[in-house]
Amino acid sequence: MSMPRTDKQLPETLVMEILLKLPVKSLVRFKCVRKSWCSSFQTSYFITSYKNNNLNFLVKHIENVPCLSLFSTETEIKKHGGSGVELNLKDKENIPMPVSISSSAPITMFGPCNGLLCLDDGCGITLWNPSTREVKVVPKSSISRPASAYCTYFSCIGFGFDSKSDDYKILDKVTHRFQSESTHQIHLYSLNTNSWREIPHPNFRINPVMFNTYINGIYYWQVVGGDDGSYLIVSFNMAEEVFSTIPFPNFGMSKAECWWKAWEIVVTYGS
Repeated sequence: MSMPRTDKQLPETLVMEILLKLPVKSLVRFKCVRKSWCSSFQTSYFITSYKNNNLNFLVKHIENVPCLSLFSTETEIKKHGGSGVELNLKDKENIPMPVSISSSAPITMFGPCNGLLCLDDGCGITLWNPSTREVKVVPKSSISRPASAYCTYFSCIGFGFDSKSDDYKILDKVTHRFQSESTHQIHLYSLNTNSWREIPHPNFRINPVMFNTYINGIYYWQVVGGDDGSYLIVSFNMAEEVFSTIPFPNFGMSKAECWWKAWEIVVTYGS
């Protein structure tokens, strides 16, 4: 007996809620089902709302080829009557890095930010969505540089999302070497305009890979500033495009003790 046909359709909001629970591979296939779905998948709302539960990643090399290893984290009650839970890592998939990334150079990775990774191999910057395999090779900055500089270095120092203009932005530190000194610039890349521009910046040395983090549209770095060599926290607001500084918290201990405590935490919870 055939089921009676009905012209009733699910509300679009309910359809989106169902789609949010599907794996990425299904979403890629469903781009061809309806144009409205394809457009919805690219909105910041859908990207930020989409959550692939328990999905994490590690960068590793397989036969000297850099790969992104996706794995799931699952917790279960310890067996044999033990107390607490134990963490299990299950390898899901090994995804080769984009061909634009050098296999011989060390990779500095920023993100993920709404599923996107920013990769810097020292020769160029690439934006990559490892789930959909979409790749965007970022053009090199064409901002004029001092003619008297005998060499210029580029170093990506931050990547984040501007919710105000629905735009992804990259911060690049540019160092110019002269015979007796060095000068610095900060170049800001906008994905919406696909272009770079120079922005004002504080005179601090920012380390792109140590003691930095990105939270809710703001990037943070720990720097050394002031005549006494005290620590400061420098932040950059992706929407307002301004740098700010705040004093380093007082933990009631010396710098050496603070470093030692941080190392103990890394050893304890990272092992």
